[in-house]
This record gives sequence, C-alpha cells and structure tokens, in this order.
Amino acid sequence: MSNSFITTSSPFRAGLVGAGGIASTHYNGYLKADALVMGFAEPFESTRISREKEWNVKGYSSLDELLENAQLEAVSICTPNAFHFESTLKAARAGKHILCEKPLSMSLEECAEMIRVCEESGVVLQTNHHLRSNLLVQAAKKLIDSGAIGQVSFVRLRQAHDWGGSKSVRPSAIPELWRRNPAGQRLSHDGLGPLLLR
Repeated sequence: MSNSFITTSSPFRAGLVGAGGIASTHYNGYLKADALVMGFAEPFESTRISREKEWNVKGYSSLDELLENAQLEAVSICTPNAFHFESTLKAARAGKHILCEKPLSMSLEECAEMIRVCEESGVVLQTNHHLRSNLLVQAAKKLIDSGAIGQVSFVRLRQAHDWGGSKSVRPSAIPELWRRNPAGQRLSHDGLGPLLLR
C-alpha cells in the first residue's frame, strides 16, 4: 500500500468481528478514542445477546451481515485464530480497514494472501501485537538494530501474564484442565519462531 493517510469521518466508525474476551478490550479502546462501535458479528446467540445488552450495540450473527448492514470504516477481528484469514479477506474486499488480533493467521502463506488482498483493496491491515509498544521490546529492538548482540536469527518469547494485577486468576481464564489441576500455573508461550522486530 502507498504512503497514504486514512481519511475518516468524524467520529470514526468501527465494528467488531467476534465478541469474546479480547473484543471487550477493542470495544473499550474505541470508546476511549471517541470512535463509534456500529455493530459486531458473533455467531453464538447467547454471547451476542449478552454483548448487545452490555454494549448497547447491534449484534449480527455473521460477518457478512455486519458488513452488509452496519456503516463501518474498519473492523477489529477478535475471533479465534483459525478465522482470521477468512474474516480479513471478506472485510478487505468490502473496503474496510482491519485491525486483526495476533497471530495474523495460521500460516505464512495465508498471511501473504491477506497482505496481498488488503493492498489490492486499498485498505490498511494491522496486527494487534500489544508488545510492540512495550519499552522492553523497544529496548531489545535498539540492541538488535545497533548490532550490539550480533545477528539475531531466532527469538523465543515466554510471557507470564499478571491478569491485570489481580491476585488470582479468573475462572473463565483458566482452561478446564487447569481447573481440575489447581497446581497448574498460567504461562503463555508465544511460539513466534523467527521474530522480525521492525
């Protein structure tokens, strides 16, 4: 895509694809940015009804319905990882800018196709990798860029979550196996393989 600016209406109009846990973060972020959340797509009726009440926003049972009925400039894709590819292609072909949760997709081939379709459609595709702004990550990038630690060819990241400062982990955040095994500890392993810090 060329170096062009996104022109938006005022206020910015966004939609959410998926209404699970991370979607609340996107929803609240849009509100803090004075954007309007015009609708969301969620296939599970009970979740859709619950979020409609909580957010006071129209829910649709599919991305197709959301794209057809809501006046959007962009979407946040907050679905399980396996649905990022298809959702991105549909949104891009509908002319919507896209903020997609990490990982962008399930393979490099799918990522390349997503990038190609977004470029052809003239829309922005951005991955929501929250650590890119982290001061420690920025310091690591400076070290890499300066050559201070040699040429980096592989990075393995292990990230422990603090659950928002809570002293305990919410039951909904613990997989069923860990509920049965109270000794289990939550450690997120982001298997990123070769990590490009650009």
